[in-house]
Amino acid sequence: MKLEREVFSAPAFAEAVKKDFILVFIDTPRNKKVLSAYAKTANPKLVAKYGIRGFPTALILDGDGKKIGETGYREGGPAAYAEHLKSFLSRKGN
Repeated sequence: MKLEREVFSAPAFAEAVKKDFILVFIDTPRNKKVLSAYAKTANPKLVAKYGIRGFPTALILDGDGKKIGETGYREGGPAAYAEHLKSFLSRKGN
């Protein structure tokens, strides 16, 4: 919730990453009653597929869905988080 509130909901973040990323937000709330039927089925599969062990987790995937990076909450606000995500793009070829 803190990452959503401080970074993902900020227009500056969306503007900073729109050229390089397609953002997909998948929520796994404690109260499963708020999820759609689809999310109740799909979310656990995604958690298992990508080996997510804690929340929040931000995955950086290539166009084929292959994980090229993983991170979580970081202090510094929208601009710093956008730069952090962009750093994974230079690692893709490694």
